Amino acid sequence: MSQLAFSLLFSAISLIPHHASRYTLLGFSAVFVVASAAYYQHPSAPAQLRDLEELIKQTEDTLREAHNEFPLNFRVSLAGQGIRLLKEKRTASMIHCRLLETHLSMFTLRRYFIISGDIRRCAREVKHIHTVVEASAL
Repeated sequence: MSQLAFSLLFSAISLIPHHASRYTLLGFSAVFVVASAAYYQHPSAPAQLRDLEELIKQTEDTLREAHNEFPLNFRVSLAGQGIRLLKEKRTASMIHCRLLETHLSMFTLRRYFIISGDIRRCAREVKHIHTVVEASAL
């Protein structure tokens, strides 16, 4: 099916008489294909945000269990991780606000990649906090 689509596309492009118009259309087609591939291969920002919020909830539960389970001297070190987790929770909330504001205005591919990158960085930090809490529980 894709071979047929490419054949039809190149046949249509070859019918354009001027080289400048042909190359312009070919450039726009290439940008469209790359943007479509990026859009379909990456999960949407709201889906990434839901995964991040679930990860934060799991980390909060793990932190709460570790806090209740261990003596006072371990709770002090867990308090630092709790503060880091609260900061990341605030970051996730700010990302959520930016995502809502972006939907109200024009949503561009550049904004999507910026927000998506921020979500990945926040998720990476929350995973690190989760790992530290689990390691201190051992």
